Amino acid sequence: MSNNKCLICANTSFEGLLHLEQFPILFGAIPLKHKDKVKKYPLTVAICDRCSLIQQVNLLPGSVLDEVYRADYYSCPAPTGNQVGTRVIDEFYAFFGKNIADRRGRVLEIGCFDGYLLTKLQKDHWDVYGCDPAGQTSIAIQNLGADRIVNDFFTKDTYPGHYFDVVIFRHLLEHLYDLHSFLDSVLLLLKDDGCIFIEVPNIDATLRYGGFGSFFHQHISHFSMETLQLLLSQHHLTIERSDETHVLHVKAVKSKSRQPLREANRSVVTNSKKREFLERYRAIEKEIARIFTDPKNKKIAIFGASAIATTITHMIDESGRQKIGGIFDNDSTKQGKFIEGIDVPISSPEKIKADRYDAFIIGSYIFIDEIFTQLLKLGVDQYKIITLAQEALAP
Repeated sequence: MSNNKCLICANTSFEGLLHLEQFPILFGAIPLKHKDKVKKYPLTVAICDRCSLIQQVNLLPGSVLDEVYRADYYSCPAPTGNQVGTRVIDEFYAFFGKNIADRRGRVLEIGCFDGYLLTKLQKDHWDVYGCDPAGQTSIAIQNLGADRIVNDFFTKDTYPGHYFDVVIFRHLLEHLYDLHSFLDSVLLLLKDDGCIFIEVPNIDATLRYGGFGSFFHQHISHFSMETLQLLLSQHHLTIERSDETHVLHVKAVKSKSRQPLREANRSVVTNSKKREFLERYRAIEKEIARIFTDPKNKKIAIFGASAIATTITHMIDESGRQKIGGIFDNDSTKQGKFIEGIDVPISSPEKIKADRYDAFIIGSYIFIDEIFTQLLKLGVDQYKIITLAQEALAP
């Protein structure tokens, strides 16, 4: 791994965490015409020996992922149309509301997607702007105006300097190949008394629940609060407010001086935590193998057309894939599409006939409670419902 560099500290020494020999570049819902054209690549995740950032190594060319992000079928929920994923955005919105001054100003969301959050902020009298290359950004343009939404990748030249009071980026930082250039560009746009709000997945939570299905090519970095603070400190930014759940919410402000780069903080990825994570990850793999080899499970359903579902289909053999009789998702934009490697179209949960399936696997860690309750309301026996995170945490 000596040819790789840490994206925070440029160190070239890594300790391996996880390797998948082949994983599809597109996961989740894929249109029929693209289903058999999806390319697969190795995926290797490692830990920087100096600063403890968990990141991909042996990265694919950035152009490969740029094509994915521009695709109008990229697997990300568009809550403006069908309300899927609103709870997660509303949690960020609540964090933002508690940690922003009463004054209103000009706010930019980089990676605004369909503009759901910006629409909420506009109703709160913010002067809103957004930027995103995705096809679904046309929804934001329609609702907020072409003068406010840029349907393209963000660059340092997209907006004037010192123009924004607040810059927001949610679930974006982990996708970037050059963290430092991005933050430098953000700071050019931010007023001297401005602030940034960030949301990223919490790697500490991922390690705790075993993280099966949480690693894919689009996520380049995996942050803890410690590594995120370390990154921000290199750009004269200090975390002023934060909270930690399955994600990290952060408000950061400009500080007077750049902080010195410290050595590795092994409190995040100690050898025991790495061993625990791998044990839980393997426990989930073992549980999935048990589910699909159990002769009682002749027909299995997956609820959630996600990276978890894609990971499952790539660890079982053909006889196991033949047992998947249904894939369901609440996101109407995914329905009628396919998981790569499976010929069963994604359907609305309204089409679930509980007695047709011997097991239901919940393909989500974030929405476990909601999906579990929904399945019960649809008449599914609770003993047929399998939640992978709980399996990983079981003694």
